[in-house]
Amino acid sequence: MAETRIQIVDEHDNPIAGATKQEAFAKGLIRQIVRGITEDEQGRLLLHKRAPHKQPNPNLWDWLPSGHVDEGELYDNAIRRESEEELGIPSDHMVFTPLEVYYSSRKTGDFTLNNFGHVYRIGLRSNEHILLDKTESTEFRWFTPQEVAQALQEHPEQFSPGVHLLFPKYYQS
Repeated sequence: MAETRIQIVDEHDNPIAGATKQEAFAKGLIRQIVRGITEDEQGRLLLHKRAPHKQPNPNLWDWLPSGHVDEGELYDNAIRRESEEELGIPSDHMVFTPLEVYYSSRKTGDFTLNNFGHVYRIGLRSNEHILLDKTESTEFRWFTPQEVAQALQEHPEQFSPGVHLLFPKYYQS
């Protein structure tokens, strides 16, 4: 089975090509990604621990869902697809609210990761039965914002750069 090609864009977030993830990582191409900040009715946040083989950021707590935009796909469709794949819940059981678009560039190991990210707040009832994709994650947990803030202070190395980037914007004033 051929590896899914992800959307590559120019410096203005205009689609220009598709590439494999490894191509994009190795060449420093600008990728499109989506991140979901999933909240339940009590205001708790859903995070997952990335699987050991997931690059970048293996074994770190990260937003659930998140992922790449496939070649030819729109951001809004990608967040719905990623939500269904990673949570095992139909997207019509969730409420999606766009929050922001950001650009980031960072060096990690042998790669430079360049991406435009679209962030969504996702409303999900806590009684929904999550069927975690074990190829993506080893576990998930609902955290209160206070628990995330404390864990980020005490164990910052356990959280992905995406959590470090977005949590303070939305949950700390």
